[in-house]
Amino acid sequence: MNQPIKKYLLKKSVHQTWSLNSKPDQKKYSFVISIPSYAEDNYIKKTLKSISNQNNLLLKKTLIIIVINNKVNDENEIINSNLKTIEIIKLFKNLNIHYVDAFSSNNALPTKYAGVGLARKIGFDIGLKFSNESTIFCSLDADTIISEKYLQVIYKFYNNKHTTSAVINFKHIRSSSKKLNESIKSYEEFIKTTSLNLKKANSPYYYHAIGSTITCTALAYASVGGMSKRKATEDFYFLESLAKYKKVKTINEILVYPSSRISNRVYLGTGFRMEQASKGFDLRELFFKKQSFLILSKWLKLGKNSMNFKIDTVLLKANIINENLPNFLNEQKIYLIWEGLQKSSPTNEHFEKQFNRWFDALKTIKLLKYFSN
Repeated sequence: MNQPIKKYLLKKSVHQTWSLNSKPDQKKYSFVISIPSYAEDNYIKKTLKSISNQNNLLLKKTLIIIVINNKVNDENEIINSNLKTIEIIKLFKNLNIHYVDAFSSNNALPTKYAGVGLARKIGFDIGLKFSNESTIFCSLDADTIISEKYLQVIYKFYNNKHTTSAVINFKHIRSSSKKLNESIKSYEEFIKTTSLNLKKANSPYYYHAIGSTITCTALAYASVGGMSKRKATEDFYFLESLAKYKKVKTINEILVYPSSRISNRVYLGTGFRMEQASKGFDLRELFFKKQSFLILSKWLKLGKNSMNFKIDTVLLKANIINENLPNFLNEQKIYLIWEGLQKSSPTNEHFEKQFNRWFDALKTIKLLKYFSN
């Protein structure tokens, strides 16, 4: 077993706390698909049907793990829905499909961490035991449909591009509600426009952060410390970790069709934004101003090429970009880390990597918001 994977399983994995309902037939798989399922009996059948339509040769090499979950002492309605999900899973005998009981009284998720982040982590941590370093991990949701070419395109992309992680292009499932469709169209535009503008600004964090579009190798997963346990934004922070490890690439073909349903389960994400829109919130307010991307672009160019400049000089140059930029950078405590970045970087190339690790995805979004208000 690869050393980073072995180390992760020993120190960071939760695979010993939860387990599969039965033992997989194969020792190692080419794909592991992890699907959190929280009261999804009305949706998961379509998801599993779309998986069953994949290339048969690749499907035989794919381990599907459904993490059926709820928090301790959750409502009976949720638990009953989860029991129904088990019966639906049993219908798909053509799949290498197993489920994790993370919902019954002795196995339910602890209240502090109960949510999609921990559920995704459980699936992948268990899947890691049945992986080699090149196994491709795919993160899906229980209300998401995938293209018939999903596994085939991903497999080819990883083999041809020497990829360690990638996000997949997507299009939300449209509903019968005209208002909801207008909302999801605006939200999609926001996500994709932001991603495109970040790429134009030469940010390494230009990918879109949607949980059901994330893929990575087992080695990359273990090397970055696995999935975050966060109840929300787990996809954002996991992708940030992957981007600090190696470049997150994009599969441009639309292969993933997430749900556009209204939901209040978490405080961010598609369901949350759709609920906001249904209550009158204008999703156009989410868009960042063009000026903010221009400032970001100029700052990234300055920052990455300032290895030999003292912090006072960097801030003076930042002031030329925008008079408020030094104030923003000071709020990010640049003066505490700058000298350390320089001393730990033997080359300009190393300094650029260190700079990008410090000025990460979170700081990038903070800058965009700062100059869009």
